[in-house]
Amino acid sequence: MNYVGEDIMTQNVIFDLSSENYKQAFSQIAKRISEDTGLDKDALYDSFLNAEKSSTSGIGDGVAIPQLRLPMIKEPYILVVKLNRSIDFHAVDEKPVDIMVVVLSPQREEAHQHLQRLARITRRARDEDIIDTLRNADCEDAMRIIFFASEEFDRALAA
Repeated sequence: MNYVGEDIMTQNVIFDLSSENYKQAFSQIAKRISEDTGLDKDALYDSFLNAEKSSTSGIGDGVAIPQLRLPMIKEPYILVVKLNRSIDFHAVDEKPVDIMVVVLSPQREEAHQHLQRLARITRRARDEDIIDTLRNADCEDAMRIIFFASEEFDRALAA
Protein backbone atom coordinates (compact mmCIF):
# COMPACT_ATOMS: atom_id res chain seq x y z
CA MET A 1 0.00 0.00 0.00
CA ASN A 2 1.37 3.36 -1.01
CA TYR A 3 0.22 6.49 0.84
CA VAL A 4 0.50 9.92 -0.70
CA GLY A 5 -0.22 12.95 1.40
CA GLU A 6 -1.99 12.54 4.69
CA ASP A 7 -5.23 10.95 3.58
CA ILE A 8 -4.78 9.65 0.04
CA MET A 9 -4.26 5.96 -0.50
CA THR A 10 -2.89 5.36 -3.96
CA GLN A 11 -3.17 1.71 -4.62
CA ASN A 12 -2.43 1.31 -8.27
CA VAL A 13 -1.35 2.55 -11.64
CA ILE A 14 -2.31 0.75 -14.82
CA PHE A 15 0.04 1.03 -17.78
CA ASP A 16 -1.10 0.22 -21.30
CA LEU A 17 -4.70 -0.83 -20.56
CA SER A 18 -6.22 -2.39 -23.67
CA SER A 19 -9.88 -1.45 -24.19
CA GLU A 20 -12.12 -1.06 -27.20
CA ASN A 21 -14.55 1.33 -25.49
CA TYR A 22 -15.25 3.03 -22.18
CA LYS A 23 -17.45 0.18 -20.92
CA GLN A 24 -14.62 -2.30 -21.38
CA ALA A 25 -12.21 0.14 -19.71
CA PHE A 26 -14.52 0.49 -16.70
CA SER A 27 -14.88 -3.28 -16.48
CA GLN A 28 -11.12 -3.73 -16.29
CA ILE A 29 -10.70 -0.83 -13.89
CA ALA A 30 -13.46 -2.19 -11.61
CA LYS A 31 -11.70 -5.56 -11.61
CA ARG A 32 -8.36 -3.97 -10.60
CA ILE A 33 -9.95 -1.87 -7.87
CA SER A 34 -11.79 -4.94 -6.60
CA GLU A 35 -8.50 -6.84 -6.41
CA ASP A 36 -6.89 -3.96 -4.52
CA THR A 37 -9.71 -3.21 -2.09
CA GLY A 38 -12.07 -6.17 -1.92
CA LEU A 39 -14.96 -4.07 -3.23
CA ASP A 40 -17.49 -5.87 -5.42
CA LYS A 41 -16.34 -5.45 -9.03
CA ASP A 42 -19.85 -5.67 -10.49
CA ALA A 43 -21.15 -2.97 -8.15
CA LEU A 44 -18.16 -0.77 -9.02
CA TYR A 45 -18.70 -1.32 -12.73
CA ASP A 46 -22.39 -0.43 -12.43
CA SER A 47 -21.53 2.68 -10.40
CA PHE A 48 -19.03 3.83 -13.04
CA LEU A 49 -21.52 3.30 -15.86
CA ASN A 50 -24.33 5.07 -14.00
CA ALA A 51 -22.08 8.03 -13.24
CA GLU A 52 -20.89 8.17 -16.85
CA LYS A 53 -24.48 8.13 -18.13
CA SER A 54 -25.39 11.16 -16.03
CA SER A 55 -22.25 13.15 -16.91
CA THR A 56 -19.15 12.36 -18.93
CA SER A 57 -15.89 11.98 -17.04
CA GLY A 58 -14.01 13.17 -20.14
CA ILE A 59 -12.69 16.60 -19.14
CA GLY A 60 -10.93 17.27 -22.43
CA ASP A 61 -7.50 16.99 -24.03
CA GLY A 62 -7.63 13.19 -23.88
CA VAL A 63 -8.18 12.97 -20.11
CA ALA A 64 -11.07 11.47 -18.12
CA ILE A 65 -11.57 11.70 -14.36
CA PRO A 66 -14.22 9.18 -13.30
CA GLN A 67 -15.11 9.83 -9.67
CA LEU A 68 -17.36 8.15 -7.15
CA ARG A 69 -18.28 8.60 -3.52
CA LEU A 70 -18.83 5.17 -2.01
CA PRO A 71 -20.18 4.11 1.39
CA MET A 72 -17.99 1.00 1.51
CA ILE A 73 -14.51 2.56 1.37
CA LYS A 74 -12.68 4.04 4.34
CA GLU A 75 -9.93 6.03 2.61
CA PRO A 76 -9.68 7.95 -0.64
CA TYR A 77 -8.32 5.92 -3.53
CA ILE A 78 -6.73 7.15 -6.75
CA LEU A 79 -5.89 5.07 -9.81
CA VAL A 80 -4.00 6.50 -12.79
CA VAL A 81 -4.58 4.65 -16.07
CA LYS A 82 -2.76 4.95 -19.38
CA LEU A 83 -4.78 3.38 -22.20
CA ASN A 84 -2.89 1.72 -25.03
CA ARG A 85 -5.08 3.61 -27.50
CA SER A 86 -7.55 6.46 -27.31
CA ILE A 87 -11.22 5.63 -26.84
CA ASP A 88 -14.39 7.69 -27.08
CA PHE A 89 -15.70 8.94 -23.73
CA HIS A 90 -18.05 11.56 -25.18
CA ALA A 91 -15.67 14.10 -23.66
CA VAL A 92 -16.64 17.75 -23.45
CA ASP A 93 -14.24 18.58 -26.31
CA GLU A 94 -15.19 15.41 -28.24
CA LYS A 95 -11.55 14.21 -28.22
CA PRO A 96 -10.92 10.55 -27.38
CA VAL A 97 -9.38 9.69 -24.01
CA ASP A 98 -6.04 7.97 -23.38
CA ILE A 99 -5.35 9.00 -19.74
CA MET A 100 -7.73 8.36 -16.85
CA VAL A 101 -7.47 9.35 -13.21
CA VAL A 102 -10.03 7.47 -11.12
CA VAL A 103 -10.94 9.11 -7.81
CA LEU A 104 -12.89 7.22 -5.14
CA SER A 105 -13.85 8.91 -1.89
CA PRO A 106 -15.67 7.65 1.19
CA GLN A 107 -19.29 8.75 1.25
CA ARG A 108 -19.03 9.34 5.00
CA GLU A 109 -16.67 12.29 4.55
CA GLU A 110 -17.96 15.79 3.92
CA ALA A 111 -18.79 16.57 0.29
CA HIS A 112 -16.41 19.54 0.32
CA GLN A 113 -13.47 17.22 1.12
CA HIS A 114 -14.25 15.12 -1.94
CA LEU A 115 -14.67 18.21 -4.09
CA GLN A 116 -11.40 19.72 -2.87
CA ARG A 117 -9.57 16.45 -3.60
CA LEU A 118 -11.19 16.26 -7.01
CA ALA A 119 -10.21 19.88 -7.77
CA ARG A 120 -6.58 19.20 -6.84
CA ILE A 121 -6.45 16.05 -8.95
CA THR A 122 -8.13 17.86 -11.84
CA ARG A 123 -5.51 20.62 -11.73
CA ARG A 124 -2.78 17.98 -12.05
CA ALA A 125 -4.68 16.19 -14.81
CA ARG A 126 -4.98 19.45 -16.74
CA ASP A 127 -1.26 20.19 -16.49
CA GLU A 128 0.03 19.66 -20.04
CA ASP A 129 3.55 18.78 -18.90
CA ILE A 130 2.33 16.10 -16.51
CA ILE A 131 -0.09 14.58 -19.03
CA ASP A 132 2.45 14.64 -21.88
CA THR A 133 5.01 12.98 -19.62
CA LEU A 134 2.43 10.34 -18.59
CA ARG A 135 1.69 9.67 -22.25
CA ASN A 136 5.39 9.07 -22.85
CA ALA A 137 5.89 6.89 -19.76
CA ASP A 138 7.15 3.41 -20.54
CA CYS A 139 6.08 1.56 -17.39
CA GLU A 140 3.90 1.71 -14.26
CA ASP A 141 6.77 2.87 -12.05
CA ALA A 142 7.40 5.86 -14.31
CA MET A 143 3.70 6.74 -14.22
CA ARG A 144 3.65 6.49 -10.43
CA ILE A 145 6.63 8.82 -10.13
CA ILE A 146 5.23 11.30 -12.66
CA PHE A 147 1.82 11.63 -11.05
CA PHE A 148 2.32 10.85 -7.36
CA ALA A 149 5.92 10.88 -6.17
CA SER A 150 6.58 14.57 -5.95
CA GLU A 151 6.65 17.16 -3.24
CA GLU A 152 4.42 19.29 -5.46
CA PHE A 153 1.73 16.59 -5.39
CA ASP A 154 1.97 16.23 -1.62
CA ARG A 155 1.70 20.02 -1.19
CA ALA A 156 -1.25 20.21 -3.59
CA LEU A 157 -3.15 17.58 -1.63
CA ALA A 158 -2.32 19.16 1.71
CA ALA A 159 -3.51 22.62 0.65
